[in-house]
Amino acid sequence: MAIHTSEFVVSHQRAGVRRGSRGGVRAIAPYLYILPAFLPLVVFTYWPLLHTVQLSFYDWNMVSPTWREDFWLACWNTVLYVVGMLVFSIVLPLGLAILLARVTGPLQTVYKVILFSPAVISFAVAAITWLWIFNPIDGVLNRTLLGLGTAGPAWLNNPRWVIPAILIISAWKLLGYNLIIFTAGLAGIPGEYYDAAKVDGASAFQQFWCISWPLLTPTTFFVLVTTVIYAGQQTLIPIQILTQGGPNKASTNLVYLIFQYGFQFFETGLASALATLVFLLFTGVTLLQQRLLQRFVHYEL
Repeated sequence: MAIHTSEFVVSHQRAGVRRGSRGGVRAIAPYLYILPAFLPLVVFTYWPLLHTVQLSFYDWNMVSPTWREDFWLACWNTVLYVVGMLVFSIVLPLGLAILLARVTGPLQTVYKVILFSPAVISFAVAAITWLWIFNPIDGVLNRTLLGLGTAGPAWLNNPRWVIPAILIISAWKLLGYNLIIFTAGLAGIPGEYYDAAKVDGASAFQQFWCISWPLLTPTTFFVLVTTVIYAGQQTLIPIQILTQGGPNKASTNLVYLIFQYGFQFFETGLASALATLVFLLFTGVTLLQQRLLQRFVHYEL
């Protein structure tokens, strides 16, 4: 009897082990499915990020004694780029989206295609195109200003005008993307709200301020956060192609400074430290935006 009991216990334990192994396989099966997608993300995104943080603690070469001045100038220029991009990439696309909402028929589609077309153009091509437009002698912009009775500046060689010029290029490139987002946000607002407001005698401005704007706050919040994040990246290519940070570093920003130290001066440790600092800075700004502005976001009236 004892022998049969022990055999039963052993067989029961073996069955439990088999069930446990099958349960373990079932538990890890979902992770095996996402492993092919997750592994490249770890190798090409998270590992370089961690390695950059590691490099930021090392100084591989002698550090230039003037880098601190470059850093603070780049910080100030980055603030100017962010503020300028917010104006050009939120106010202008929102206004155009409201105007497009009043256009009906095929003409609305034509306008959308025209305004969105810069978004699909290569940034390098866009920069070269605007280099011709900003030409101080024979450029379209200065010729137009001369026809209006005023002489245009040397846009890309004047420290006063170089940042507005870079902002115009970057905002023009981003205009169509934000325009489509705002257009989708307006399309998602029920028409019954506007019908009721018209019955109550609300003006066009009152309809916008009391209906459109509150219900567009989620869309505006998204555009605001993404614009702040992309402000440095969107301005890097025209800076690199058109000004190389000049004149006299007047157009440089933090992202371009990282590029310079990493790939021109080969100051790998300094570039990594700066990249880590920029990452923490923009992460903090994003979290601060979310904390301060989320309370003003409305999903319904």
